[in-house]
Amino acid sequence: MLTKNDLKQIKFFKNGFPYLRLYAPATAERGIKLLSEKEQVAAIDLFENFDGKVCKFVPASGAATRMFNDLYDALTQLEKGEIPDKNLSAVKFLDNIKRYAFYEDLCKTDGFDINDRYTTLRNTLLPSGLN
Repeated sequence: MLTKNDLKQIKFFKNGFPYLRLYAPATAERGIKLLSEKEQVAAIDLFENFDGKVCKFVPASGAATRMFNDLYDALTQLEKGEIPDKNLSAVKFLDNIKRYAFYEDLCKTDGFDINDRYTTLRNTLLPSGLN
């Protein structure tokens, strides 16, 4: 037998989840840990000297669509011949593409061209690429 909460969750999956209501920004006083200068240097050193294996992050359910919504919008704009420069998150993504864990896999996709924003987005997002 389904509970009230079960029915509520099913309704969310059918109709979409509501936006999270934020009441205050994340700050040092509200849970953000500030690193000392020594801790910052150690963290940067750890990152720059990492020689382990990088794994991929695979979001659950529809989270990927929401996470990459701006990229899909930019891809649609490029398909229409528009310039997605107003889409700052897509521009930032494209400007930093070499820093992502999947970049080596992306380079191996069919027709990949680092200088072509359309093929970069297409090969990142669509099933013909990394999906």
